[in-house]
Amino acid sequence: MSDPKDPSLEQERPLTEEDIRFLIRKMDSIVGTHNRGLGQVIARFTLEQIRAVRRFERSSTRLTYWLIVLTFVLVVLTGAIAWLTWVLVHRPGS
Repeated sequence: MSDPKDPSLEQERPLTEEDIRFLIRKMDSIVGTHNRGLGQVIARFTLEQIRAVRRFERSSTRLTYWLIVLTFVLVVLTGAIAWLTWVLVHRPGS
């Protein structure tokens, strides 16, 4: 029998990365890799898609963070260049 703490496809809370790994290992141990039915192939494919979407979400979040940092740096540099240009144009004696 399975442990009540083990994840299942019927649980209401979202699957974690560990849950997905557990379910994939569980499917492989029950049927083996060469004798899968269509339902198990679809279930495994769905689990792999969930994993891929989560990885994409993490990487896009990281990319968004760095784009915000880069935008801020470029705004600061643009402001500094504009201020230096103004200072050079309006300096006494020119």
